[in-house]
Amino acid sequence: VGANHTDTEIKGERASQLVKEAADLYDKGNYDKALYKLSEAEEHAKSTEDKIKIAGILSKGGFGLIEKRLFRTSYYDRSLEINRILNNKPGLVNNYSYIGKVYTEIGEYEKGIEYFEKALKVQEELNDKSGISHNLNNMANLCSYLGNYQESIRLLNRALKISEEIKDPFQTAKTLINLGTINFRLRNYQTSIEYLDRADSTKEENLKAYALNLIGVVNRSQGNYERALDNYKRALKINKKLGLKPEIAMNLSIIGELYKELGRYDEALKYLKQSLDISESLNDRLITAANLNYIGEVRYKQGNYGEALRLYNSSLAISQKLGFKDGIARSLNNIGYLKGDMKEWDSAIEDLDKAISIYKDLGDREWIRVSLFGRGLYSEKKGDLASAEKSYKEAVDVFESIG
Repeated sequence: VGANHTDTEIKGERASQLVKEAADLYDKGNYDKALYKLSEAEEHAKSTEDKIKIAGILSKGGFGLIEKRLFRTSYYDRSLEINRILNNKPGLVNNYSYIGKVYTEIGEYEKGIEYFEKALKVQEELNDKSGISHNLNNMANLCSYLGNYQESIRLLNRALKISEEIKDPFQTAKTLINLGTINFRLRNYQTSIEYLDRADSTKEENLKAYALNLIGVVNRSQGNYERALDNYKRALKINKKLGLKPEIAMNLSIIGELYKELGRYDEALKYLKQSLDISESLNDRLITAANLNYIGEVRYKQGNYGEALRLYNSSLAISQKLGFKDGIARSLNNIGYLKGDMKEWDSAIEDLDKAISIYKDLGDREWIRVSLFGRGLYSEKKGDLASAEKSYKEAVDVFESIG
């Protein structure tokens, strides 16, 4: 965690020894005991300089736990306590930002936003423009997950203005990619392409891979499936080269989902199961929920309704726990169509109504149309022709409104 390299800089003899003992405990996986030793070291530290260094070691310890996929705030909380007393503003930014990251990783997005906002306030006091742009992106992503797309766009436009002003090409490309993503979710395809084209010139390989994925999404939306697969596989190759497991999981999931839509189910399952294995090992619940939905869709297409329903419900439970509205709506839409095929029409319409309500809240016109069509189909099958006609008409109106 870095403590072994830092303890010699601690001037107080007793504090230095306690830091060394804490480092040994941390390396052995005794994280609670290590935390206790570091807290004790801070109490024995005489100088402000030593206390700030110990706060920094605590912060490194917290980051080390994130890398181990152990999402605890205890190290950051203790570091934060020290930095607050000392009014160490750079340390406070670090603490707030990483506590926000922990809450993001465990799916508590509103708490994540709360801590990123605290970090942002201190960064504004420090006039740390690069940090401000970075945390505006963090907040925007969480607003997007919660379905607040307009707030997300507002934050990203602010971040873009700052990153361009300070001539930060990495942060500019990252922000352009996020804007492309949000606009694609809102089905603003032309605007999405414009942002992605601007981001395409980046020299950062990880961002290039992300941009390739999104360009693939746009190609797919235009019916260019082979070109989209090529984009996705080029991105996967880059991410494998970089060893980025979360990105690899995402790539595999995207490729599997496209093979599913093309009716190439064996290839779809191969990629989706690989992605699911990685996402579960990383405790990445967002990708896990998506993979469960996609595999459920394959099983549904193969006529295995019982297995499909089990997978849809598992995905729904995860998305509900995360508060991930898009995932909740996707599962409800899938369950509605499945129940409709099982001739459980009232239950199907009920689930589709819930999906429509969420998609309207999100402003996602394409999926509003899909759910409305299902509602019309199953209203017609149960003999409610007036409701069917109304749903079909509304679905057509929504389709015609999509640019």
